Amino acid sequence: MGIYGFTAYSASKFALQGFAQALGQELHTRGIIVSLVFPPDTDTPMLANENLLKPKVVKKNIKLGDGECPSVCVCVCMCACARGTAITCRASPGIAIVPWTAL
Repeated sequence: MGIYGFTAYSASKFALQGFAQALGQELHTRGIIVSLVFPPDTDTPMLANENLLKPKVVKKNIKLGDGECPSVCVCVCMCACARGTAITCRASPGIAIVPWTAL
């Protein structure tokens, strides 16, 4: 989803999804599944600084919080990939897009 005030971020996230889909299709015949995980905001110095600079309209439309603990994000991502938890996107062979809410 594109978000006001995050044009470059939104574009790069869409690009990663397209890259993962194409790569997953190319590697599917070798039995390799490409996983793409979209974790929530993560509690880092970058997020703290970003929250200070967000435009008012963004702060109004997006819940600002401390973010998820980085070690929790890593653990959930690694566990999900290890056990193959995934939601296949658009029936593309070889691509597993894992929204955080599905984990």
